[in-house]
Amino acid sequence: MYRSGFFREGRGGRQAARGDTHEQIRGSMVAGYTGRLCVLILGGIVMFGDRATAQVSLPKEPTEQSVLSKQSRSPDVSAYRVGSFLLSPSLTLSELYDDNIFATRKDERDDFITILSPSLHLRSDWTQHKFNVLTGANVARYLHDGLQDYEDYWVEADGRYDLSGKANVFGGARFSHLHIPRTSPNEVFGIRPTIYREIGSHVGVFRQWEDLSMRLGGTFERLDFDDVGTITGEIDNDDRDRNSFGAGSRLGYALSTRYEAFVQGAYDRRMYDASRCCESGGTPVHRDSQGFNVAAGLNLDFSETLNAELLGGYLSQDYVDSNLKDVKSVDFGGLLRWRASPTTTIRGFLDRSVEETIVSGASSYLHTQVGAKVTHKVLPRLTVNVNLGYSHVDFQGIRRLDHVIEGGAGFKYAVHPNFFVTADYQLLHRDSNVPTVDYFQNLIQVGIGGELPAAFSGNGSTVDAMTENVALPNTETPWSGLYIGGQVGFGGLMSELAGPRGAGGTLDADFGGKGFTGGGFAGYGQTFRHWYVGAELESEASQAKWDHSGNPDRRVFSVEKVVGYGGAFRVGYALRNVALVYGRVGFVRTEFTTDYSHEGVSTSQDDEQTGLRVGAGVEVAMTEHLFSRFDYTYTDYGNAYRVNFGNGLDRFDNRETLFRLGIGYRFHEDSQEDPAQIRFRDLSGFYAGAQAGYGNLNTEVDALQTDAGGDTTLEADFGGSGAIGSVFAGYGYVWRQWYLSFELEAEASRFSWDHARDPSGRDFSVDKKGGYGGSARLGYVLHNGVLVYGRGGMVRSKFITQYQKGTNPDNWVDDDETQYGWRIGLGTEVPATDRIFLRFDYTYTDYNAYSITTPHTNADTIDFDNRESLFRVGGGVRF
Repeated sequence: MYRSGFFREGRGGRQAARGDTHEQIRGSMVAGYTGRLCVLILGGIVMFGDRATAQVSLPKEPTEQSVLSKQSRSPDVSAYRVGSFLLSPSLTLSELYDDNIFATRKDERDDFITILSPSLHLRSDWTQHKFNVLTGANVARYLHDGLQDYEDYWVEADGRYDLSGKANVFGGARFSHLHIPRTSPNEVFGIRPTIYREIGSHVGVFRQWEDLSMRLGGTFERLDFDDVGTITGEIDNDDRDRNSFGAGSRLGYALSTRYEAFVQGAYDRRMYDASRCCESGGTPVHRDSQGFNVAAGLNLDFSETLNAELLGGYLSQDYVDSNLKDVKSVDFGGLLRWRASPTTTIRGFLDRSVEETIVSGASSYLHTQVGAKVTHKVLPRLTVNVNLGYSHVDFQGIRRLDHVIEGGAGFKYAVHPNFFVTADYQLLHRDSNVPTVDYFQNLIQVGIGGELPAAFSGNGSTVDAMTENVALPNTETPWSGLYIGGQVGFGGLMSELAGPRGAGGTLDADFGGKGFTGGGFAGYGQTFRHWYVGAELESEASQAKWDHSGNPDRRVFSVEKVVGYGGAFRVGYALRNVALVYGRVGFVRTEFTTDYSHEGVSTSQDDEQTGLRVGAGVEVAMTEHLFSRFDYTYTDYGNAYRVNFGNGLDRFDNRETLFRLGIGYRFHEDSQEDPAQIRFRDLSGFYAGAQAGYGNLNTEVDALQTDAGGDTTLEADFGGSGAIGSVFAGYGYVWRQWYLSFELEAEASRFSWDHARDPSGRDFSVDKKGGYGGSARLGYVLHNGVLVYGRGGMVRSKFITQYQKGTNPDNWVDDDETQYGWRIGLGTEVPATDRIFLRFDYTYTDYNAYSITTPHTNADTIDFDNRESLFRVGGGVRF
């Protein structure tokens, strides 16, 4: 665990006392793995020292809060005065969407969770001594799975008694009633969450002599776990109950007014109530242990806006049971706080710790993590934040290694001096050498809250506060009037096929293909202040197609999209004469050609289908009249059509995703505003953000299928579509108006397709879960601050491939494939303020092909070649 934060007073405040110094930086990553007594308890020591503290490393198994119940324990509000105390109450009501509530590798379940989070913080306002009380709760209710409901609550108090200006004694106590999140490696997956109670206390003394300081302290913690039911019985968690004791000291020496050197050491002992049964030949395992850590480091205050701590040392944890591996390791850590500008703060940390675990055969896990959080105040009422983190989780005594990646972004906007709204997106991914524990998770949370008294002055109008440095529309907008244009694009065509096969059997399969499209559009729109309303007609020709073939005597069939036309209503928001962001809904009429050949009989059928088309896009002003368009749509053609293949009917239900890049011309009077007068911030520097979108997965399957009667081949295009969430961060540089950047990204997705034969036959599927990668972007900055770019790079993505042949599950394949793919794309970034931008991004990824072979005597060999198209809309901030 990173100990030096524990030894410092004043910089962590109550955050250090509850571990939020790290929690607020790394976000929900902590929920899966960590929760440490050294920060939680002796962090209270940090509260009331001057520069040096004692520290004890007492890692504990559960985390203090899961991401579902995460809230700031130290409300950033002004306080009511109650005598000589300051009182800060707050209340937040939030709605969370979790697309993988059990953090599983496949067969994910999603849900909506309503969370009520009250808190109350009472702190003294004395010239001498200190006393704090903090209490709060997170009450969560799941919309569909009420068994996952929980009520977390806590209360804690700590204080400091000053013996003199250079000496004090301090102490504190706390009680918490919490639950273990499903992302934890110590989650037992009962019907309900595992509940535990935590009782802790700490006491210590601090003394200063000129340049020398010393801190001594001791801690106690009690953890008590409830039993939890499963579908087969009940899990007895008594063997997780334990007491932890610790003592530590830190000696610091001031090298100057800004630099301090220190040495520190700590001892801890962990004592379990019962042995854990049974991991070694039926013999109970005794998990008691004792350990220590020693380290030396530097506290560096480079300036009023930049400070850091670094330490290095050694840690050890020895277990009573010889079957459990002792831990001996180099120790290191670091903290960084940089106020890069009056409105931007960057916090970072590097951390290593030994954590308790219940994973069979492991004594513990060595947890190394690094992360950063950036907070930027865009307006007096609007604050945005971005967080990124990585954890390396090495289980001791077994061959298991987890990599955990987390990233996210969010904002808080005060709609009133006492009320605010929040929104947050988090992406979590665990990638392990034990594939069954892998997961991807998208978390989207919105909330409203109140805090008393006011968080900021109510002076000044709401409009003034909102419009500072924002690209607002002018009164003579260039977006009104008649327009025409042309567009080209690339789309995915997907068909759900259902029909009879064999004697009383059926086939249900997701086929899919891709192809280019081109067409024209014309419409009319009108702006009302900054809001846009319009209608549009369009036509297009397409080459999107998928095929199914094989031999001998395989059915051969295909679907091709030919031409289409339609209309849509568009509603949007105009950002001055910079860009028009819009959504659209309408109908299209499309012709499909279906070719079918079976048992020597061939047919070709043309069908016209009416589809509901929804989408979104952005139009960017290139000149006074000329604009470019990035447009993405999803079309559901609803009523399926049928094809008669001679002795049965196959049903085809078509859907379509389509990205289009267009150029248009608007007929309107010239604007009175000179575009050269619109000034935007230089785009050079670091940036980060989050984005969400939709896309499709296309897979070319080439199979040799072997049965007792001989071999057959299959060549077919399969496909599916789904949603995706991702985070990104990078660095860019502008030379004249040319832009070059390098960017990292991580994503979680839900793309899959299936091929199912009933009651017999071969069932197979591909499910793309997510991945990460990097790319270079080359672009051009227009006169109005809009960035138009192309990108190229590589991603590493996880695919789950399943193949079932026969009735013996031992011969079925459930394969995790991690494949690299080349990703190319293009997009645009539109300035919303001088630092915040909106991004519209399209990419196409071609992955390496892979093969699987079934373990049958008559084995099948199948090649899978995956390709992916994504359209994502997001937001980011430049630093």
